[in-house]
Amino acid sequence: MKASKDGRGTTVVLIDEFSMMLENFAESKRDPIVVRRFLYWFREMRLSQRDPVLTFLIGGSKSIPFWLSHFRSDGALNDVFEERITAFDRDVAVNFIEELRKAHRLTWSGPEVLAAVLEHVQPAEPFFLQLLGQALALDPEVRSRERVVGVSDVRTGVLG
Repeated sequence: MKASKDGRGTTVVLIDEFSMMLENFAESKRDPIVVRRFLYWFREMRLSQRDPVLTFLIGGSKSIPFWLSHFRSDGALNDVFEERITAFDRDVAVNFIEELRKAHRLTWSGPEVLAAVLEHVQPAEPFFLQLLGQALALDPEVRSRERVVGVSDVRTGVLG
């Protein structure tokens, strides 16, 4: 917040799993009035900027409108534009997977591993590709083989 007040351009605030936060409020029996106040405070903060220096990227894998309705706060995010992240086409998915492999310092045991990843994560949604990449990087079996990934590792991975 301080950087945004110093006038150094726009600051992007990333809030991931916003819908999960709302679900957790509901499950923990948080007072709906408090949640509603928070949601409308958050709205007022976004709209009160004279020269927008804060841009909010609000992510969620579950239905945000459902939870807004649950807390009778349907209008709390009506100033936010919805962008759905769609699955990658094959070429983009291949490039993305290869960049993940490099970032996690993994080695494929052969070219069939890339094909197995593409087959295993269908459609090729970025979140699930990242999840699989991270799971492979953290897998004790893969680590014991100096980070070499085989087809069987992909098929028994976190999405298995």
